[in-house]
Amino acid sequence: ALEASAPRISAPAALPENLRDLIGLYVGEGSGVVLRVEWRDGKLTVVDAGNPPWRPMLAPTDDRDVFLIEPGVRQSGERAVFRRVADGRVCSLFLAAGTYQRLDVVASR
Repeated sequence: ALEASAPRISAPAALPENLRDLIGLYVGEGSGVVLRVEWRDGKLTVVDAGNPPWRPMLAPTDDRDVFLIEPGVRQSGERAVFRRVADGRVCSLFLAAGTYQRLDVVASR
């Protein structure tokens, strides 16, 4: 009876391949604030370890690099825009009113 009444827990949605290159660390110009862009609960999410309650989720638009901040945070309805360099790599994130530079992983030898 307990097994029959237990809630079903399903695996979260997998990270879509077209969002993979957006995931990573971004640092605020001038502020030094580090944000993590993650895939959480089936949504692209911005995390600031210094402000855990602030966790904007980004809703896709018709442009692969432009998202809208979903309701639930002060910046709701604002745009989040990922910018790319000429070779297509993501180099920054403009989030509501500030720009965050992407920190690239450096492989060690």
